[in-house]
Amino acid sequence: MATSPIAEVTARWIMDGTAQRLVQIQRERVAMRQGVVREVLGEYVLGSRPNALSAWLRVPDAWEAERITRELRNRNIAVTSPDPFLVRGADRPNAVPFMCRRGGQRRHVSRCNRNDARGFRAISARP
Repeated sequence: MATSPIAEVTARWIMDGTAQRLVQIQRERVAMRQGVVREVLGEYVLGSRPNALSAWLRVPDAWEAERITRELRNRNIAVTSPDPFLVRGADRPNAVPFMCRRGGQRRHVSRCNRNDARGFRAISARP
């Protein structure tokens, strides 16, 4: 039986170190995106990890997570309800997971997250 091309490439990448280099590049990019999120939305960041693809944003007291999720999605800001991330019986936080913008260049990620931050602040300021 012939080895599939994908398996062959994967095996070579593991053996020659390419896979490890790709993992390291991904970790660096995710950490950079997390840094940008903390820079532009720091006052709202409830929690995040350097290698996470999202950060939890605190929802202002006048808002509920579902309502702000709906409003932000209408502005094409990548958030989701906290419900899929909750453990049964846990208290529901008044926070939403914010998906860190993709991109290889800090300038692009920063611009996108700044636009998201403006949208989040504009919505948060409304009662």
